[in-house]
Parts: sequence; structure tokens; C-alpha cells
Amino acid sequence: MRQRVLTASELDHLKAAYGDGLTMRTYQNYHYRDRTLHVIDGLDCDWLRWKPTLLTELGRLDDDDVIRDVALQLCREKPSKDIAKAIINAAGNAVGKNGRLKRVDIVGGALLLERAL
Repeated sequence: MRQRVLTASELDHLKAAYGDGLTMRTYQNYHYRDRTLHVIDGLDCDWLRWKPTLLTELGRLDDDDVIRDVALQLCREKPSKDIAKAIINAAGNAVGKNGRLKRVDIVGGALLLERAL
């Protein structure tokens, strides 16, 4: 059985905000999307605010600093959705032992990771 993403309180809040009767997966996606919007609030990142799939994917990352770093990179590069999802996925797997994000770059449409030393 998967770990429960939402507490009962969070689920109640989402139901109040988005309506009752949606699937648990939809509520989880709203939760992740809202989390990302909260974390990137104040950043110059308007392009990303209109990309719900990417907001949801970013919200699944564990660390707020990683979310900010990746969001800023995505806003600078404005990659296609597939490349952006690959960057987010790579970022989720690219946290070093010190908890810091290894650099994730796009060069010529290819995803490159630079290991943190």
C-alpha cells in the first residue's frame, strides 16, 4: 500500500477549495500544484504558473530549495513539457549526500547532470 500523501485536514481543505467528489489522485495533484505555487511565490516565474502538469511534478520534489532552483531553471530555459519533466525527474534523483542539488542543465535539448563535489 502506498504512503498516504494527504492528511485528513489537508484533504478537507482541498475539498473545500476544489469541490467534493474528485478522485484522490486529483486531490493529490492539486496538493502538489498548490505546494509548488506557494514555494515559487515571489519568484520571477510567470511562465511556469500556467503549466499545471509541471507544477504538479515539481510539487512531488521533497525539498523547497530544489523546487525553487528547478523552477527558476525551467523559467529561464522554457523547455518543452517532455524536457521539463525529464529535468524535474532528474532533479529528484540528483540530490547529493549533502542534501544539495547537483546541477541540472539542458544543452542542445539534451539533459546533463553535473555532480556536486
